[in-house]
Amino acid sequence: MRSWPTTWSTSAEPPPWVALLIAAIALVTLGAVAAAHPDLRFVDFIGFSERARRIFDGSGELLHPLYPVGYPLLILAGRLVVGDVVVFGKMLSAAAGAGAVFAASRWLSPWAGVWLLGQAALLTWGATEGTDLLAATFVLGAMTVAEKRPGWAGALLGAACMTRYTALTAVPVVMILGRAGLRPLLAMFMLTTAPHWGNALVTWRSPLPDQSENLAIGGHPGGLFSIHSLVRLPGGLRFSFVAATWAWTTRIGVIGIFVGMVRKDPRAFALAAAAVLHMAAVGLAFSNPRLVLPATLFLSLGVFWLMPRWWMLLPAGLLSLGMEIRPALQPDITESSLAAITEKTDGMAGPFVTSSPWFHQRQDGWVVSGVLIRRMGGDTRWATPDELRTWAIAWQIPYAALDVGRVRHSYPGLAPLLGRDLPEGFEKITHAPGWVILRIEP
Repeated sequence: MRSWPTTWSTSAEPPPWVALLIAAIALVTLGAVAAAHPDLRFVDFIGFSERARRIFDGSGELLHPLYPVGYPLLILAGRLVVGDVVVFGKMLSAAAGAGAVFAASRWLSPWAGVWLLGQAALLTWGATEGTDLLAATFVLGAMTVAEKRPGWAGALLGAACMTRYTALTAVPVVMILGRAGLRPLLAMFMLTTAPHWGNALVTWRSPLPDQSENLAIGGHPGGLFSIHSLVRLPGGLRFSFVAATWAWTTRIGVIGIFVGMVRKDPRAFALAAAAVLHMAAVGLAFSNPRLVLPATLFLSLGVFWLMPRWWMLLPAGLLSLGMEIRPALQPDITESSLAAITEKTDGMAGPFVTSSPWFHQRQDGWVVSGVLIRRMGGDTRWATPDELRTWAIAWQIPYAALDVGRVRHSYPGLAPLLGRDLPEGFEKITHAPGWVILRIEP
């Protein structure tokens, strides 16, 4: 039986051309999945687009407590080159997925890259505009090159932190892996993240972002570093672990991670530490499968240590890919409905007052959001059609885009706008499954 390496020996590394070939296959696969989902799939991307547009106009903030500036700058550059932020966002995610596959192929084995490509999480987020997979790929790449190319590891780690603040949890892991070249690693990390911490020291008097908003969203008000944080950490970590291991392939990977640690493979320790630290940080506020995506991918690679021969990962990866590719290609009902109403409002000047944060328009290569009803202030749950009309006229908003389900659940006072006989001052223009578009008459 082939011995299991405990260090990064040259003989253990896959030939570069094999890893490049597998990454190219991954890029084509993810590109095909992305082409099957040409419209918006991730609601937070609306905010990224609007922030990028404000930066382009000279009015956008370079510092934000929830999101670093790296991703908005990337999609701003993509909009200037490609012309459409959604298209570029999907291209970026497909490239990130292929990058993760390349890193796994180089660090573990070529077939580990095939296995990673077959994971539902990678197929989904490799075809969806967003930050999480890109940050995870930067971290995985940093861990891959930390021992031999610490400068590159520092740059990749910095890029991850400029994409998602939660990537900071990987800093100690990459530092331990690249401890022989710690000085160039830290130098490149500081240089790459300088646009953030340099500005933050002047503006916030601290390089660390204020996470009170994240904690409030998760229903945990109070400081991040407090006794309350320590009390809720075990529960948050447990919740994050459940979210990260929803797929059976990831649960198998967890077993493999333990096997790798028993065999004293430093790569297994690194993947486990990166996953646990990420899950703990996310669990302090709130968690879901998207937020723990890096942990999901890291843990799923544990299957590598369960195979007596590395090539066995090839049929396992192809089997997983065959099982997951078909559902990955299918748009869900919500996605189709949103695409339909977006198409029907194309060319309408707007703005729209809306019941849903998902409502948007594609204008001049940007994604433009609607104005949420809750911005009216007060108890909007029982706001009446007349109150909505008065407010909309005052703010020069000529249209309303109503998600039927959200109106019934969150704004029952506006239910008369869903019927056939509309209140005075409203005219129905169009509709799509689950949506109604109204003109607000002055």
